[in-house]
Amino acid sequence: MQVIKTVALREAENTSRRIREQTAWFFLRHMNIDEDVESYTVFNGLLTRKERETLPTPQGEKEKAVRQQLCTRSALLEAQLYDTINAYTKLFIMNDVGIPAELRKKLNAELEQFNAQTTQMLIDKSTDCVRRNTSAEQMAEELLAVFNKAAKKLSGDIDGAYMQASWYYLLHRFVEAGYREFQYVVEHKDGLCETCLRLSEKTFTLEELVEQELLPPLHPNCRCAVVPVYETGMVESRTSGGFGAGTTNWYDGLLQIPTEEGESAVEPAKAIIKSNPHSRSVLAAERLADFLIGSRWVRSAGFITA
Repeated sequence: MQVIKTVALREAENTSRRIREQTAWFFLRHMNIDEDVESYTVFNGLLTRKERETLPTPQGEKEKAVRQQLCTRSALLEAQLYDTINAYTKLFIMNDVGIPAELRKKLNAELEQFNAQTTQMLIDKSTDCVRRNTSAEQMAEELLAVFNKAAKKLSGDIDGAYMQASWYYLLHRFVEAGYREFQYVVEHKDGLCETCLRLSEKTFTLEELVEQELLPPLHPNCRCAVVPVYETGMVESRTSGGFGAGTTNWYDGLLQIPTEEGESAVEPAKAIIKSNPHSRSVLAAERLADFLIGSRWVRSAGFITA
């Protein structure tokens, strides 16, 4: 899945630019107080009245709270960095109530942890730069190196979380159509991990997949897929989902699931599945889940409008 990851990386670049600008403004406003005083002392000293009076509007809640009382320049920078990072991560908070709470809480907790940990790493690096009396430009470069490394990892985690949400959405549609169990399909190739190999051909209910945290992907670069198990006699007992007697493969059912109101994405999804006519195709399942993320989650979150 590339849409969410692309958006995450793009927004990380925008955040990097804001961090660079913050560093420059911080040095200009607060680190040229007195040439006779060591930079480290200035950095950890209290803001003067003149500095407080000339500060622009707080950019976030953390900075607003810090400025309500006497604070050091380092505390101000820390609050500003936190608000900048928080503005980045809040774009990816998972709020859709149609997704199990376990999935939403897991991602949202990771985003909160990222805010706190990354801010701490940046302020630690800032303190180190001030001790070494680096220039504003050098300090910005070192801060960006720290942030970019953390953001790159986070983008993969965000991608994985929304991929799992997409798989849940897809499999839930099958449950509504009468399917009860789903089988793991593993692409056997060199380098296959033990976790994926252990799950090969095993079946689970959707509830079990969620409770045991087995929705794909299980790890970065995981190519496992989960496909519905077709049971003998399902056509006769099926009462919803629009399935006809000609249903013979797992993807046939999806082609007949009624379109949700306002979701024009089903026709392209059908084309994706039809272009991969093997019922056990990992690629077909991956491409379908990829597409559903782009249509349901990315568009509903406002990341793209096309």
